[in-house]
Amino acid sequence: MTFTKMRVLMCLLAILPVCHGAVRDTYRRSKTSYNTNSMLRYKRNAPCRYWQEEFRCNDGTCITAHRKCDGVIDCPDASDETYYLCRDVRCPDYYFRCTYGACVEKTALCNGISECADNSDELHVKCRNVTNIIGSQFKCDDGNLIELYLQCDGIFHCGDGSDETSITCSGVTCPANFFQCAYGACVDSQAQCNNTIECADGSDESNILCNRRDQKRISIKSSTITPIQRQNTNLCVLPPHPKNGMFIENGVSSIYRPGTIVKDFYLNVTCQPGYKVVGGNFIICLDGFSSPNRLPTCAQCGTLTPRAEPLVVGGKISERGEIPWHVGIYKKTISGKYQLICGGSLISRNIIVSAAHCFWLEGYGMLPEEEFAVAVGKLYREWNHPRDELYVQKSDVKKIILARRFHGIELNYQNDLAVIIVKDPFDYKPYIRPLCLDFTVPFYENQRRHGDLGIVAGFGLTKDHKGSESPILKVVDMPYVPFEECLDKTPIENAEYITNDKFCAGFGNGTSVCKGDSGGGWAYGIVIDGTLRYFLGGVVSTSPFSYDGSQCNIYALTSFTDVFYHSPLIRRYWMP
Repeated sequence: MTFTKMRVLMCLLAILPVCHGAVRDTYRRSKTSYNTNSMLRYKRNAPCRYWQEEFRCNDGTCITAHRKCDGVIDCPDASDETYYLCRDVRCPDYYFRCTYGACVEKTALCNGISECADNSDELHVKCRNVTNIIGSQFKCDDGNLIELYLQCDGIFHCGDGSDETSITCSGVTCPANFFQCAYGACVDSQAQCNNTIECADGSDESNILCNRRDQKRISIKSSTITPIQRQNTNLCVLPPHPKNGMFIENGVSSIYRPGTIVKDFYLNVTCQPGYKVVGGNFIICLDGFSSPNRLPTCAQCGTLTPRAEPLVVGGKISERGEIPWHVGIYKKTISGKYQLICGGSLISRNIIVSAAHCFWLEGYGMLPEEEFAVAVGKLYREWNHPRDELYVQKSDVKKIILARRFHGIELNYQNDLAVIIVKDPFDYKPYIRPLCLDFTVPFYENQRRHGDLGIVAGFGLTKDHKGSESPILKVVDMPYVPFEECLDKTPIENAEYITNDKFCAGFGNGTSVCKGDSGGGWAYGIVIDGTLRYFLGGVVSTSPFSYDGSQCNIYALTSFTDVFYHSPLIRRYWMP
């Protein structure tokens, strides 16, 4: 065949849809091999500039532009069907979107023929005869169970890694404010090229995606974003078991030997009954690089130190250890003093949840981290109160992360939530313990119902609520009020502040929170395995103003920012 005839044939193949469809079917990649057949197709690639719209493969070969991201490998180097090229493709409703982004006909799903280059059309959950979902849990291939929301979140929670694979995550659709990993998992939208691996396969930090010539030193995502630590050699040493728990290597505890030198490891931590993992529940070491730089711990989250009398309805003076998760947030003044401005809730050794408006100045924006300090284990408001000396732990603030789209009063205090990372992690004591978190939907829907009591602590204004600040920590019971009822009972001039991420709590009988209590947690108790544990449900946000000149309306309901609504932000820095 002459070269001229070859050109004519190539043009015909490019413009005739029936002919093109036949070629697609003939040279579909099978599950086992595509090399032999696809090479026949590669030979038909003409020199560049023969089509008005063309795509140049990484090896220099050119194909027609419509053949990229169509599920069929046309480039000799397969560069026309990659995650990095196709990830932003938007498929029409009548097409099926492959996990890596290509578009194929909807009939491709579960038809027994691999029509996506990554086989995701045949790995989809709809194609399986069995399921790994058991109630609200995901069953790992090794038989262990994890919470369902932990699958496909970019972090290995199964000892065998089966919760973060293309098989498990095929068919996952990520919300608009998430980044989708190459294998299908969903991570925070800011994960792309932030020098922290947040996808289990590292696709969010690929050199190709981030336009890097050389591999940069990056860290692996854990409960806190910390740089990878370099050991003295390229080998790893198995760490000692955590107190009240143990490490499990590759899903088996019997083979674990602390102090053993290995090339790499992936460890899960499990805690004894009555204890929960706080911080990341895994640690990785690869060729001497390990992350995170602090080992996971087992602690009694959400438990109270035994006290002499039960909590009573209405404000009362707290006893030390009664609210062990409460954090005092202080602002440094020009004179060098520390002024208490808000409260917060400890959820791990170095992570606090509070209200965004505590760190916001209208007309300016977020205030610098260096202007704040935090303290736990305190019973008295004063920063250096002598009676707190034996118990208190203090730290400067390393980083403040406000919820996206928080803009103070301009947006009616919507998204009024902040995550604070401290410089010096706290040590757990009987009077310093983290609050529990659970973001599973069944737990969320079943455990917070109308009238359920939660407890709130703070150093806010006292009963006269006209300027006298409480010198000692106080605690109050506040019943849960759903969004709709809260909106009905809120004065019309304040209704705009009851945004869709809020719920309310309170009696409206003169017992309430007030100025200085902002950011404190609304914690509700659940009996689990015979132990009463408290979980963080909301963060003190706003309350209607008072008409009598006082600084707060103690006869109105208080609005709380719902932590479940902001679970993606919190989970980015904390993992159970």
